[in-house]
Amino acid sequence: MKHVLISMAMTVALWAPSISAGGNEYGPQKVFGPYYGNGAKIGDLYYELDYPSASAKVTFLSYISHNGDDSEEFTPYVSGDVTVPSKVYYDFLEYTVTGIGFGAFQSNRVSSVTLPQTITTIGVGAFRYCHDLTEITLPSSVANIGRLAFDLCTQLKSITVLAVEPPEVEESAFDEYDAATLYVPEGSLDLYKASSVWGKFVNIKPIDGSGLHAVYDMADGEPATVYDLQGRKVGKGTIGLIPGVYVLKSGNQTTKAVIR
Repeated sequence: MKHVLISMAMTVALWAPSISAGGNEYGPQKVFGPYYGNGAKIGDLYYELDYPSASAKVTFLSYISHNGDDSEEFTPYVSGDVTVPSKVYYDFLEYTVTGIGFGAFQSNRVSSVTLPQTITTIGVGAFRYCHDLTEITLPSSVANIGRLAFDLCTQLKSITVLAVEPPEVEESAFDEYDAATLYVPEGSLDLYKASSVWGKFVNIKPIDGSGLHAVYDMADGEPATVYDLQGRKVGKGTIGLIPGVYVLKSGNQTTKAVIR
């Protein structure tokens, strides 16, 4: 099966030694070309790097398979549970990850994606055709969601939006408004219901962390392991945590909890 790199022009990939976090022993893969701009592979993800603003966004890079019948098939490059870092490093420079770009995860086999508090935009078609995606939490920093962002995510059942003010969202960002439950801050429930787009969701519920302490602190007699939304381990148990949203893992159980 022949694979060719999608591009509007010839694309050249070079390996450049670097101290980049998340890279491999050879450093991240630098990708040049007019379609991707100034990009680099760092860890498992591709980023478009903007030097003047020291910002980065997860970008689209995939391959097509020619099956002899002129059909095109996207080959996923990430799968399972994915955590997007808040910062990446390339060639001695630090970049803040501020966006999920055009088609960044399109057709990938991701089941959940953890986004950092630095993300402000979800681009056009960012998660389109992610048929394995079952849940997504959008941090309070997200202000804009592009069209078709979650189109044809057929298994998406839970959408948690942490922004107090409903983010701007294109009507076509979601293709079904009755299949997933939308969870929003308790004090913002009426704002989301009154929104011309968010209000289309049939099931809108307030985020409620009550009762989670007992369930997850006492499982198997051991306290839950607590992670922040950037995937960093915070510690064990919920006692003494600063108010916020966390991921709790105990045994085979994982949940998000709001600590007030």
